[in-house]
Amino acid sequence: MRARRLWNGILLIAAGAFLLAWNQGWINTTAWGELVADWWPVGLIILGLLVLLTGSGPSFGILLLVALVVAGAYAYSEFGPGFSYMRIGPAGLRAQSQVFQEALPAATTDARVTVTFGGGRLAIEGGYGGLAGGDLTYFEVKPTWILTQRGSTADVVISQGQGERVPAGGSSHKWRIALTDQVPIDLSVKAGAMSGELDLRRTKLRTLDVECGAASLSLRFPEEPEMRASIRTGAASIELFVPASTGLKINSASSLLGKALEEQGLVRSGNSYVSKDLDRAKSKLEIDLAAAASSVRIHR
Repeated sequence: MRARRLWNGILLIAAGAFLLAWNQGWINTTAWGELVADWWPVGLIILGLLVLLTGSGPSFGILLLVALVVAGAYAYSEFGPGFSYMRIGPAGLRAQSQVFQEALPAATTDARVTVTFGGGRLAIEGGYGGLAGGDLTYFEVKPTWILTQRGSTADVVISQGQGERVPAGGSSHKWRIALTDQVPIDLSVKAGAMSGELDLRRTKLRTLDVECGAASLSLRFPEEPEMRASIRTGAASIELFVPASTGLKINSASSLLGKALEEQGLVRSGNSYVSKDLDRAKSKLEIDLAAAASSVRIHR
């Protein structure tokens, strides 16, 4: 009995230390969040094996630890990789605005843009004469942006301030970002719960990677020869606006999503759903779609 109490104490202390480090940003929250979200059922398997081998149920400490892991997995799947950037603060917090502008460095032939957004309303559009610019609202911690040049590639990272608090009562961040239309671009968006409007028609989009929690997403694609997109969400409403002349292929293992895609004119091919003009289209878009309880609407 004394040994069991000792191990219970050790487990709870270790879990508390880990969660504190996670909350303070001392560890890579995205990597650990993905690990927890993917592998938490292993804990239930281990508990079942303990019951079978020992003939008794798990201790309170172990059950509490598993409950924390499950809760963390749920939070990550619902709110996405950006949820750890924000905390609820007092209702009196006032929104502030930060404007940023980055020129397109000379001799740049392509660009990578990464946006890490805690949650709220995010609007991204093309047609910007430089590399990137926009208006970022925040409450306590200023967002950051870092531009680096790697050979002919310009790489800009726009990030939510770590430890940012938002006021209780429904107020949220509102970011508007404009991207270059001068060079091919790879865009990555990692966000918590959000309403996102990504109008990329005036960009030379090459790849798009969106990872978020519960969301309402509107994605408008340009007409480029080859485009690849990856969309991973929790519960979401997704609208895809694809040029009529662009061949479309959506890869999804979800039978529910697949049925909805077939009802909108796509043809099943294995775990993929393709438009009938895919082979002859001069412009092509391939999307890897992994979404929880979601609705997907295609506009062409």
